[in-house]
Amino acid sequence: MRYVSKILCGIMLSLAIPLSAMATEVGTLTELHQALDAANKGLHKEIILLDGEYVLQHALSIQADGVTIRSKSGNRDTVWLVGPGMDSDVGHVFHVSGSDFTLRDMTIGRVANHAVQIHGELNAHRPCLANLHILDCQEQMIKISANLDAPNTGCMGGVIEDCLFEYTAEIGPHFYIGGVDAHNARDWTVRNCEFRNITSPAQEAAEYAIHFWSGSRGTQVENNQIIDCDRGIGFGMGDSPHFGGVIRNNIITHGPQGFYADVGISLESASGAIVTDNQIFFQHKYPNAIEYRFPATKNVVISNTSTNRAVVSRDGGQAIVH
Repeated sequence: MRYVSKILCGIMLSLAIPLSAMATEVGTLTELHQALDAANKGLHKEIILLDGEYVLQHALSIQADGVTIRSKSGNRDTVWLVGPGMDSDVGHVFHVSGSDFTLRDMTIGRVANHAVQIHGELNAHRPCLANLHILDCQEQMIKISANLDAPNTGCMGGVIEDCLFEYTAEIGPHFYIGGVDAHNARDWTVRNCEFRNITSPAQEAAEYAIHFWSGSRGTQVENNQIIDCDRGIGFGMGDSPHFGGVIRNNIITHGPQGFYADVGISLESASGAIVTDNQIFFQHKYPNAIEYRFPATKNVVISNTSTNRAVVSRDGGQAIVH
């Protein structure tokens, strides 16, 4: 009997099950497509990629629940699952409509839209994205979408951890880019990640490294590093709300470069948020580290901020600051 270890969001489970009964190893793009087709039919739902570069001709679709795709080595630098480039016809690496999807231990990106889109409007819940290097997307790198006309829908319980998000040219292709962008997402966690160079070359500031809005609630953003990104962490946007949640123990820094550099943490129509123990240091000219904005921002606590810039109310936002 061969033993196989299955990793689920940091929890190691040793299972006395034959590898052939659980997982499929692949080493070519053709084998990957065949394995994913079988997984979507309920067979061999764990797909293990051997070292190498897999250049997609079209996006991969995760339709079944409980699919896992990971590298065999566990080294995200030795497996590249990417498109041909930001200007290509390949819009995504993954479309995810199944629940309990796990993706880990590889490099993804080089696509015209999003590296991963989690379709909350199709009832995809509890994804885990771990130990990924996510790079060079024409739009937001991770998109969590929802049907905004159906407020009780949306992706629940996702985890993004130990990932690196970056533009390798040290600047984005335009302003409509971001790291994690989530609509109507509930009880998500983004932790222990690093975001680099999500910055606009022209027109206006890039979107946030981490942004949860459009009715999102209960988001936990903790222990992340955000380096040289136009905007850091956002809960809500304008009158599009966020409810509750915690922004804790994050480090946000920016050098003197970047004409469109903006705020470190922004709460806009974000009620009940807790923002604590964050470090924000800027060398650019934007005056504010944290902003809490609009009358719907209330019952907010902001504490123990270490920063060289201001923590301010704008447009009627309310918070207890200490």
